[in-house]
Amino acid sequence: MAEAGVIKLDASWLDYLQAEFSSPYMKDLRQFLVSEKQKGKVIYPLGDEYFNALNTTPVNKVKVVILGQDPYHGPGQAHGLCFSASKAVPQPPSLVNIAWTRLPLILSGIFLLGLRPPPIIPA
Repeated sequence: MAEAGVIKLDASWLDYLQAEFSSPYMKDLRQFLVSEKQKGKVIYPLGDEYFNALNTTPVNKVKVVILGQDPYHGPGQAHGLCFSASKAVPQPPSLVNIAWTRLPLILSGIFLLGLRPPPIIPA
């Protein structure tokens, strides 16, 4: 799904996903994304970050998978990891809300990787 047809992800995932990447629906999805980009549409995350989670974590290190979708609307926010944003940009409001609703989990020792603590709002 990345640019020039190269799928950027840790090689350990290919054994599990090669059939999916070769399937007609995945080829259709890739063609749709290429077509939309050619029309000038902006798609987040960038192509080489579509499978960032799979590229940064070998399959044998995965214990739990949590799927999520965040509404990223600004450049540089999406980077292929759900419930996260690039450290180079301010956290989008949706992530601040998630951080506040998940604060009890964070305080109890359950961490969502990539989720920065909510900003402290002065009283």
